[in-house]
Amino acid sequence: MNDDGLGFEPLDDELGRRLRGAAPAAPATEAALTALRPRFERARRRRRAAVAGAWSVGAIGALGLVLTLAVPGNGDGVRTPPADQPDATTTTTVAPAPTTVATPVTPGTVDDDGGNRGPGGGDDNSGPGGGGSDSSGSGSGSDD
Repeated sequence: MNDDGLGFEPLDDELGRRLRGAAPAAPATEAALTALRPRFERARRRRRAAVAGAWSVGAIGALGLVLTLAVPGNGDGVRTPPADQPDATTTTTVAPAPTTVATPVTPGTVDDDGGNRGPGGGDDNSGPGGGGSDSSGSGSGSDD
């Protein structure tokens, strides 16, 4: 019996023996390391290139920031007037209101805005019984 008094030690030993028997055999360490060495070298080069690139970008950014802050400006910045007093050069213009003149319409007539102009249309002398020219073109004459 073991220290806890439950008797699990023989079961643990049997389970361990069966698992070790089912496990694949471990490869030789030298052969495994030799096979993995090219992949390890490629991974090392990629990591070194990534770290060097990150440091380069950081250094260029820091240099740009230093140069931006170190170069004095010419003082022509944007000038914003205070909100409590208007700018002296600001002028306000108001567009005049549009004026419309209503055309009087006689009750019982329709204003067609000149839409009745054309052959036989909007002329006062045209139409049946309207005078105008000598031949009406309606075929009502007796010219045989």
